[in-house]
Parts: sequence; C-alpha cells; structure tokens
Amino acid sequence: MRKSLLFLAMGVFVASSFAQINTHKKIANFKIDYNKKIVEQKSFNTVRSVNSVLNESFNLFPPNNWSANPATDFWEGSADWEYTHLASNYGDGVFAVMDCFNITATEVGSLITPVLHPTAVSNILSFDVIEILLNDEYISSTGMALFVEFSTDGGANWTTSSTNVLTSISNHNTATAPQTPTTLTADLSAYNDQTVQARFRCVSDYGGFSLFLDNVSGVEADVISINNDLLVNQSYLLNSTSGYYGIIPSTQSSPVAFTQKVSNIGVNDQTNVTLSAIVNDGSSDVYTATSTPVTVNAGGVDSLYTSTHFTIPAGSKTYTVAYNVSQTETDETPNNNKDTLKFASEDYTFARAFSASTSFEATGLADLGSGDGLVVGNIFNFVANTRVESITMMIYTGTSVGAVLNGQLYDASNGTLIAETGDYSIVAADVTNMMVTLTFTNPVDISAGTAIVAGMEITYVAAGDVKILCDGSDLQEISYNLFYLPNATPNPKWTSINGTGTPVIILDLTDPTYVNQVSKNNISVYPNPSNG
Repeated sequence: MRKSLLFLAMGVFVASSFAQINTHKKIANFKIDYNKKIVEQKSFNTVRSVNSVLNESFNLFPPNNWSANPATDFWEGSADWEYTHLASNYGDGVFAVMDCFNITATEVGSLITPVLHPTAVSNILSFDVIEILLNDEYISSTGMALFVEFSTDGGANWTTSSTNVLTSISNHNTATAPQTPTTLTADLSAYNDQTVQARFRCVSDYGGFSLFLDNVSGVEADVISINNDLLVNQSYLLNSTSGYYGIIPSTQSSPVAFTQKVSNIGVNDQTNVTLSAIVNDGSSDVYTATSTPVTVNAGGVDSLYTSTHFTIPAGSKTYTVAYNVSQTETDETPNNNKDTLKFASEDYTFARAFSASTSFEATGLADLGSGDGLVVGNIFNFVANTRVESITMMIYTGTSVGAVLNGQLYDASNGTLIAETGDYSIVAADVTNMMVTLTFTNPVDISAGTAIVAGMEITYVAAGDVKILCDGSDLQEISYNLFYLPNATPNPKWTSINGTGTPVIILDLTDPTYVNQVSKNNISVYPNPSNG
C-alpha cells in the first residue's frame, strides 16, 4: 500500500553528504514506515482455475498468481518503491517498478505472470512501460534491457531472448525518453492451446532510470476472482498550517485530520466503508478518529476523511498513526486495508521542507548591480505568538568563496523588511554541503495570524556559484521557491521559479516576549504620593 506523507518527501540528492550534519538545536524529522507486507506466492498450475482474460493493473503487489524472482529488492509495487512520492507522476500512480537506478549493472530481476492460455483468437500479450528518468546525469551508454521470455514447465526452463523490447520506445535511454506509458506487445501464438507463463526479465545498467510496468492484458489466464476487497493506496495527514512544512512547532499547529484514498478492487460493492485512525505517542494510544461510512462501488475509488481532528499537545514527540479501513462485507485480503504514518511535533523548530533532493542555482541572479543580492525564501504562517531567533538554510557552496549570505525576514503582505542577521562570508574552509545558521541581530516577535517570508540574501563579491538545496519532490504543494528582486523595475517584488522545489529553511523559535501596553491611569502606587 502506498506510504504517503503530507509533510515530508524523501530526499535523494547528495543524501550521504548530510549524514553528519548537526545544528545547535535538535531537529525532529518526519519518518515514513516502510514495512513491506509479505504476500503468498502462488505455485504453477496447469489447470485453469478461472477462465478470465488477464488484465493486471498492479493494485496489489505481487498480484494473485504472479511472482517475482528474486522475491525482494528488484521488482516491487510502486507503493513500496523508494521513490513512492513520485509515483503519482506516472500513469495512475499504481504500477510495478524495477528500480534500475539503484541496482548494480548486470543484475537481473524477473516478474512472472500467472499461467496463460493463448488461443488462435487471444494470443497477444499487451503491456505498458515507461523508462522513468530519475537523473539524466547517470544515463548509461548501453541502457537497461527488458526481455519477454516464456516457460511451459512452471518456470523450470525459459526461452532466452536477446531482443530488448525497450529499444522500440522513442528516444530510448535518453533524457527525452517519454515519461508517459508506451504500449508494447508480445506474440504468444507459438503457444496456442498450451499452458505457458511469461516473464519480464529486466537487466539493470545502474543508470538514470527505473522501469515502470502496468496494464498487462489480453490473454486468458489462471486468476483468482476477488469478490470483496478494499485497497488502501494513499494516506494523508491534513493540517491547515502544515502543507509544505517539514516540521511545525506544536504552538503553531492547527488540529490534524486524517484521510485515506481507498479503492474497491473486488467485484462487489462495499458498504459502510469506514476509516479509523489511531494516534499513538510512543507509549500509548492517545486519540482515535473515524470517518462517515460510505459505499464504494465495484471498481470505484473514494477518499475518506475523519470527522474529528487531533490537537497536537506541547512537547517534542513522534506520533504514529495506524490507519484501518473496514466494511460490512468480509474483506478477502484485509492486510491491504491498513497503513501507518509517522509525524513529529517540536516546540522550538519551524522548518519548511527538510530533505534535499534538488537544488536552485543562484548564479547570474544574485549580482544585480546595486549591492543588493537575491533573496531566496519561503512563506511561514504563524497561528500563535512566537519569537524568531535565527534562520538556517541548507546550501551547496561549490566554488563560491567570497559570496556573502544574510538572513532576512519580510512581511509577506507588503514585502517590508522586518529584520536581518549579520553577514556571513563563505570561506575556503567551509564544507561543500552545509547548514548555515545565522542569528538575527534583534530577535523578532511575530504576532499570531502573521505570514512572513524567511529567506537568505546571497550577494557576490567574487565569481562563483551558490546552490540552495531544495526538497524538489514535495507533491502536496505547488513546487516553487520564492525569490526577491530588490532592484526590479518598476518596483521590488517577490516572484517564483517553477519546478525547482521548496528550499530547505529552518527557523529557530523561542517563547514570545509580548507585554500589554500599560497606561499610567491603570497603575496604583503605594504609598501615595511617592517619588520615582
């Protein structure tokens, strides 16, 4: 089942570079529970159990009567894919995938169909593929290969193919390979009126692609008909103050709602379909919420929302949410009705994104001719009074010795500068990837209900480049970063660059220091009169 997270997408960019990063405050991160379910693999059977035309969309992985060889670490369902946060970009978001990007060259993984029964009128196996481009810097000169091969003895022996079916994809193994499905076919007419299995044998090249496989169809097969089966395939945490935030202080968090995308993959309508969400704080269950029961028709999809919300208490804790969907009918595969998500609360850290998977290069934009640099920032919404002490940004310094950084806060409603830090000059001793934390000259008290833009100004005094590291895989929010052009004509303005990602920005908070205005008419003095 899909492991989604509203607050945080997994980072894949220079991940190893941040293994030892520490800031002056402990950063509570969000986690995704990637426990993979074990599904029984069915054995080869030459007797047709159900006379049905194969039409596999991989809502469950491995599907009934399918198997993978080896069973783990090669072919998997998109819900368990390392880059599951990207899955909705491809097809319907649910597919079989082989992560060639992370597998050493020459390694092989096969995905094996149920027993097929080709006939003279039904012998063309159709399937959709995409070469999912993850990083065009690592495209191999040879490219990964996919072979379709056949066995008539339960997989003891297979035909050997040397035809890489991926070469029929336009722009195969290039950065312009289509990121939409290409439909390919395999001819099984040589096996008419026999029992045969097909396997999709993929050979990795440790390149820049993963391989998508979906909608395998067209030939009669031994399949199991499922009458009552709901599938949980996308889980969310909803919080009006969260969205694109990686970490929210408990004082800034509005109540959390829980929602679940549910598919009916059986042949019967399912009634009284209800989501329950149980929140555990690490020691005990602290909250339970349920949704309004609905009917999900056969083949239908619905999103269930809990009717009550969980208020996050003060304190730094990690919470686990256990999701379960139930219905009146007896679910034939109840294990795929469940999911878990984790989220964290933190009293004094407020982060916009957290993991870096892409970057924004400021070269050419920062030197604007009047001494003012480019400000890269993000909007933070405050629902409670808070004091901001410092700002942290994750950067890649490259060759930018001499570049000057300056943390800044702006009123998001009118672009007015509220506060700034002292300057920080990048020197040769700085590590390549680092978190730069700058303290504001005067701590800033932010009123409840205020939106601010927190950012870092980058000004050059020498040639070089500064890359702002971003979470480019945040699918829950429009992917952009804000930057401020102080010398724009006719007026300074905030604008955006689409497709770059959400810059990693962290604010360090403390308790506010607000006092009520005091009038002398409201002061009683004793003794009266008195001096001083």
